[in-house]
Amino acid sequence: MLAARRPCNAWSMMGGHIDEVIWSVAMEPEEIQKHISVDPQVCHGQACVRGTRVLVSEILDALAAGETTSRILRNYPGVTQEGIRACIAYAALLTHEQVVILQP
Repeated sequence: MLAARRPCNAWSMMGGHIDEVIWSVAMEPEEIQKHISVDPQVCHGQACVRGTRVLVSEILDALAAGETTSRILRNYPGVTQEGIRACIAYAALLTHEQVVILQP
């Protein structure tokens, strides 16, 4: 089982229960695959929430824009709470594999 990591203090200082949310995000790749699919015949092979045509990037963009999970669940039929967690875990997994250079 993948061990969840404690967040750094900078995250904890952001307030609320952010450290508990980050703590609970860790998900095994097999579990991610239960909720995320990549199929060349669906959405041009982009990662989607399994059983839907909702792109993982759409969910991540909504979260980054400040949308709540309950609003995402209302706006995207077929997406589940576990699906949202899998989107976040998938993105976290990708950051371990790739580095995107951000310009100052």
